[in-house]
Amino acid sequence: MAAKEFSGVGWVARFPDAKGPSALVDGFREGCKTFIAAMTAGGVHVTVNSTRRPKERAYLMHYSWRIHKRTLNPQNVPAKTGVDIDWSTRLPAERSTWPRRGALLRPWWRHMA
Repeated sequence: MAAKEFSGVGWVARFPDAKGPSALVDGFREGCKTFIAAMTAGGVHVTVNSTRRPKERAYLMHYSWRIHKRTLNPQNVPAKTGVDIDWSTRLPAERSTWPRRGALLRPWWRHMA
């Protein structure tokens, strides 16, 4: 078993999300493109930040948010194949990660009320 890696901003680039409608499923993709075209034609500037994220990224975002909100002890996060993350600690220099990318984690003992 490989050693787990501490949580932090380094995880963001590992599982990138799609940035445009082309990543969406058939049927929904066309409707999305039509909607964006109509908005643009109406003078609205449309910026697509994210359209589809891999399951691993969704897992990281979900559990980092739960830990951040103190609704889950980091020691109780279920494992996910392919994501060998150590949720129990993080480097102090990465404190501002959550507002940007969803990976803010505090040492687990700060979550114990």
